[in-house]
Amino acid sequence: MNVTTKGVVLAAGEGKRMKPVSEIVPKEMIPILGKPFLYYVLRKLAQAKIRSVVIVTSDWKLPQIQSLDASRLGLRVEYVVQKEPLGPAQALFEASACVDTEHMIVYYGDNLAEGNVPLELLHAVRRNRRADAVVSLREVQDTSRYGIARLDGSRVVEIVEKPAEGREPSRFAAMGIYVMKTESFFQSLKGVAFEYGKEQFPPQYIIRAGGRVTSWVFAGSWVDMGKPVDMLRASTLISSAPIRGVVLRADSILYGVANTPGDADKNTCGRRELLDEVGRLVRAIGVKDGFVMSSNRKELVRRDLRPYGLEHFRFIRCDDEGALSSLRTYEAPLRAFNPNQLLVIGADYGHDLMGPARQGMHVLLARGKEDLAALKDLSSRST
Repeated sequence: MNVTTKGVVLAAGEGKRMKPVSEIVPKEMIPILGKPFLYYVLRKLAQAKIRSVVIVTSDWKLPQIQSLDASRLGLRVEYVVQKEPLGPAQALFEASACVDTEHMIVYYGDNLAEGNVPLELLHAVRRNRRADAVVSLREVQDTSRYGIARLDGSRVVEIVEKPAEGREPSRFAAMGIYVMKTESFFQSLKGVAFEYGKEQFPPQYIIRAGGRVTSWVFAGSWVDMGKPVDMLRASTLISSAPIRGVVLRADSILYGVANTPGDADKNTCGRRELLDEVGRLVRAIGVKDGFVMSSNRKELVRRDLRPYGLEHFRFIRCDDEGALSSLRTYEAPLRAFNPNQLLVIGADYGHDLMGPARQGMHVLLARGKEDLAALKDLSSRST
């Protein structure tokens, strides 16, 4: 039995946790391996045979999001502006005039998972036509970041928003990908007054109206593009090529805005911790010819890298800000490796990383302990 479905991509969020990156570019348009993050979301929908999509976004994001040509993916796209940040259910309500299909598949524009979750959800809908919604769930360790499902078998009876540790009804988080019967959802919104800060997960309205919401459990890798470290997590999820080369932006890491051990913020990592981990990663992936870029003297940079075992990195001198920002400085790394085999590490997104990300390289904005953990994860996977 066929399921007539339109895709709705929610891309109106403010991206507060993605700062400072989201101050430069909307999080859905952050370049990952040479393409905007949103491209990969739309590609998943196209691969699930969805042909028509509505993107709900905000005024300030709209021009950049419209610059992405989804027709190359075989998609027809309509755009809706959410005038106030009143949550995903209100965003869907704004798009109601554009959704004329029996079902809609909702995909948050900052989520990405391996495989094809939209396709699996559509299969689940075909198996259970009585369901008013099918929600993808994934088991998580930190339940305080997500809406957590209370389950009765495979049926979702409640979504509890960001429960405190010890009060979570399960460890299954609602991913930002789900299918709803269009009529059931919009009927459930009748009489609802949307308020800032009191947003509900959209299928929760169906549950409250007495509808049936079932679950489909996902067991693969998933990225919620919520923090700058997720840029690296997203690119390593997308790319099947292993990282083989490292480029260190020394002016920001060694001499500039990188955090130091004396920083008061408990999340910051010291320069020594970071560079120790870079050294471990380099040894794990067998890099004999990494690269370091700096406007400082070669002798100074190599001396300062010696304690971390990185003094053998090939030195690329950039005498001024313009040269340091130019992608011409990457000629030597790109002769040695393909773009998706290179990891560029810096502490200033706009200056160090946006250009390489647009050229297809992995990037890490190295500023905190989570970034250090991402490097450790890469090291462990490379051994």
